[in-house]
Amino acid sequence: MTVPSVTDDGHGAPRHTRASFEETASALLRVGSATGLVVGVLAAVVSLWRLDAFTAAGIGSAAAGIGCVVVLFAAGVLGITRVLRGPAVLSLVGALAVFFVLTGLMLVLAVSLSKIEGLVTSAFAVAAVATVVGWQAGAARAFQRRRELRYAEPGEGSA
Repeated sequence: MTVPSVTDDGHGAPRHTRASFEETASALLRVGSATGLVVGVLAAVVSLWRLDAFTAAGIGSAAAGIGCVVVLFAAGVLGITRVLRGPAVLSLVGALAVFFVLTGLMLVLAVSLSKIEGLVTSAFAVAAVATVVGWQAGAARAFQRRRELRYAEPGEGSA
């Protein structure tokens, strides 16, 4: 495990540098997507077996659920990473823009998928939800391993 590089903010408290921020975002993508894919595929296999839906439609539906989640979550991480590279004053506005764009994409996706006749909705849903849970668990683990405690001793820094 590499230790993130830090700089002093002038008040004795360490700050993340861009390199450590980029490494954290990369770790979120790598670990989150890998964990999400593994959990999603395992859940898809179990759900297809339980639903007795090991058909081309069932497998395709589960794969579509996994793919949709991975693409949307990766787009979210990349969008937030891009926003946070810019001026700090625009971070909240940029984060809200990423949120609303992704929400709009999910709405378009939901409407589009509802028109597909051969979609096995239960296989799609189980695979998608399992992938979300797996991605979040992997991303939380990656973030926890990359985090750096930030504190100031009593009496230091600005009052």
